[in-house]
Amino acid sequence: MKKLLLFCFLFVVFTLKLNAQDKYLELIKNQTGRTLKIKEDKRVVVKTKNRKRFVGKIKFVDSLHIQIENSVIHLDSVSFIKKRSTVGIISRSVSMYVGSNLFAIGIIALPTGIGVIISVVVLPPSIPLLIYAINSNKRRSETWKYKIVFK
Repeated sequence: MKKLLLFCFLFVVFTLKLNAQDKYLELIKNQTGRTLKIKEDKRVVVKTKNRKRFVGKIKFVDSLHIQIENSVIHLDSVSFIKKRSTVGIISRSVSMYVGSNLFAIGIIALPTGIGVIISVVVLPPSIPLLIYAINSNKRRSETWKYKIVFK
């Protein structure tokens, strides 16, 4: 009996989740038409055109305004939006640390006798790690169009 009750409860919760209203920020690239979606309650970094920076979970007030950490921002005043997931922060930090250390080891070992071999082994993997860490997933307003969608 308990299993049947639990199954019914889970079925109701699943049905309600499927029928819930989806809200997301749709980013459309101007040149290619590529679309990305940022759902509500996801961590983002938003920088406005007047150089203010907001970090936190995104909420949608209406079709023209977003709210981040009790600050309401108009979509036209957004300079860029960047996803800020916890896994992304950790992987970029590790990539920056490992890449910069490998690069430093390769450069320091270069003048020594066996250092050329060490540099040839260490420098090539350090460059992609540094590029990944420096390159972030910024979506600038000059190349992307922002639109809030309610489904």
